[in-house]
Amino acid sequence: MLAKIHWAITAVLLLAVATFAGLTVAGVLRYQPSGVTNDNPTEVAETISGRYRIEKVDDAREVIEAAGMGGFFGPKILEAWVFKYSGGYLQVKLQAEYQDEIAEGEPLPADWPPLLQANDALKENSDVSLRREGYIILTATPSQMPIDEAIQIYSPQLAGSFATATGGPLQMIFPLCLELLHKRPYRLFLSGRPTSGTPGHGYNFWAVHLLPIREPVLPRDLFREEFYVGGGKDLQPAKDITLLERKRGNSRIKLKARFLPDAEVRELATTKSDE
Repeated sequence: MLAKIHWAITAVLLLAVATFAGLTVAGVLRYQPSGVTNDNPTEVAETISGRYRIEKVDDAREVIEAAGMGGFFGPKILEAWVFKYSGGYLQVKLQAEYQDEIAEGEPLPADWPPLLQANDALKENSDVSLRREGYIILTATPSQMPIDEAIQIYSPQLAGSFATATGGPLQMIFPLCLELLHKRPYRLFLSGRPTSGTPGHGYNFWAVHLLPIREPVLPRDLFREEFYVGGGKDLQPAKDITLLERKRGNSRIKLKARFLPDAEVRELATTKSDE
């Protein structure tokens, strides 16, 4: 009887060991894709989360805002947004939207051929030369338009305030109290460099965009205005990605990005510059 119990316990233990070993092997095969080893963690990460990625960087944003609000960079900064990207060549642009009106700044970079033609690795048809990573920084500074210029758009209403009936003060002053139109400076910065361990040159672009903003005469608290932050770890090239949608008064500021597909990069690298 004891012998039978001994053999039964032994069989159960052997079955448990075999099951554990099987699960372990299954786990390795599941989390370590074919052709990718732990010797190359970058490839493992890309296989799991995707090649094209953009993520906000809160630490950098807090530092830039703290320094900028104190005037460290010159003009006072009202707010800052920082994103880190990887995967390929990236283009960014800014938009200001009010109802059906859209004002758009020139994208960064604006002229691709000179930039791409400087990459010798592209001429060698090297896939690794298509990988780029870098940062996107957006800052807002106080409006540079004096209030007397901003209020000129309402001159007819002011003149009409002395009229009677439907053109009188009650009808003409009320719209004046709702909002003002002015241009707010936004600074946009984009950097790019080869991925770690890859030869090549980096680049930096920046521009100041004066975007039309409609705000109440008594503006709302900036930090109470709603916003949306986008990005992701498995993005698609050739598609516009909204990284930031920020409400400013009655307008919306949008920061958009777009990864260039590899085929488009190679085509632009052989195209003459616009200049």
